[in-house]
Amino acid sequence: MSGPRLIAVPVLSIEAVPAPALLHLSDYGRDIPISGYAWLYRPGHASRWTLVDTGMEDTEPANVGRPAQRCWRSMPLLAALARHGVSAGDVSDVILTHLHCDHCGSIELFAAAQWHVPAAEWEFVNDPANADLVMEPVYPRALIARMTSHGVGTLADGDQPVAGLRVKHLGGHTVGSMAVEVLDPAGAVCVVLAGDVMPLYENLTRRIPPGTLWHWGDCRRALRRLAACEAPVLPSHDPQLMQRFPEGVVLHE
Repeated sequence: MSGPRLIAVPVLSIEAVPAPALLHLSDYGRDIPISGYAWLYRPGHASRWTLVDTGMEDTEPANVGRPAQRCWRSMPLLAALARHGVSAGDVSDVILTHLHCDHCGSIELFAAAQWHVPAAEWEFVNDPANADLVMEPVYPRALIARMTSHGVGTLADGDQPVAGLRVKHLGGHTVGSMAVEVLDPAGAVCVVLAGDVMPLYENLTRRIPPGTLWHWGDCRRALRRLAACEAPVLPSHDPQLMQRFPEGVVLHE
């Protein structure tokens, strides 16, 4: 039986992010380059693809007021997927770890796919009482409204939206932030996609929450949970991923 295939697809980058935005209240005066990834997954050769997070191609709203070295730079997602022989029509499901623009901004490229979002996050962003907390451009409110029209499936802790993937509620970075566990054919966890509670490997090794967060304590608890994982835990924005995994290939079938 073939095993799962997992590929990190870089679609975003920033040349220099102030370190405290990634490592909470730490390393003032240091700048850190980051990447942003979409993740291609399938459980075996005969299966269709799932995409975890999408990046964003329209970076203009997020870049307003930023100096050039702090601006998001994007590459066309479909072109990036095509390098791995994958088209939009090959993607049956899209799973979002949370609803920040750099993780959900290109979801409409996959109109024929099933869309999955964290239940707690979806409830939060659609509650009128939270309107002042769901701010543009971090949350793309017009896109979220269109997602409602398209229809989404909501995910709770432990759900398995597709074969071989299980989501785990972490919170902390946002109200509903989730990690995604990749399971082997026997059901054991072989890789964990940590999401933005762990943008860098350093967040885990140094036990420092991300600078952008909803709840500091939840982030701390989430990092402890991730540190206890026996499987490799992968960050969401660390360029080192592409150095550790040539061509982004994390798991071979």
